[in-house]
Amino acid sequence: MKGIIRVFPHRNSFTPTDEMAFFEEPGLFIPDHDAVHVCCVFTWDIDRCRELQFQWQGKTDKTVLLDGPAFGNSNGDFVPGMYVRQGIVFTSRGCPNNCGFCFVPKREGKIRELPIYQGNIVQDNNFLACSKEHRRKVYDMLRGQHAIEFKGGLKRRGCLIGISSKCAA
Repeated sequence: MKGIIRVFPHRNSFTPTDEMAFFEEPGLFIPDHDAVHVCCVFTWDIDRCRELQFQWQGKTDKTVLLDGPAFGNSNGDFVPGMYVRQGIVFTSRGCPNNCGFCFVPKREGKIRELPIYQGNIVQDNNFLACSKEHRRKVYDMLRGQHAIEFKGGLKRRGCLIGISSKCAA
């Protein structure tokens, strides 16, 4: 397997930095690959991502997949380093609450626990809604990490800590 080229409309602190991650139209030479994925996270990037898909399709004989959260797809399995840089992990998806201001349960469904991978930045939407056993396994994984951050959502009694005290539990 040669690998998957991943194309992003912008570079940020979460995007991968390996040799198969790109942030622009293809150059004269591209690495050998099995597939090309254009990853679109935000709806305001859809036009740019469609243009990137068109540009990359002209440089490869493989199908260029255009997908991502902007198209309503964020329910896939988490693969470390694939669409976010190494060190960032998702250990769950979804949320059991139905807060009127939040799109997470509509897009990702109820809470779903995922396999746990090594990483120091936990990006879950509602980590504290996970089972006690799952949280313990995550804490065990984090024991060997440095600079630990919970950048996703931490909720208590159905309300996002530090964001809102008004939500339906």
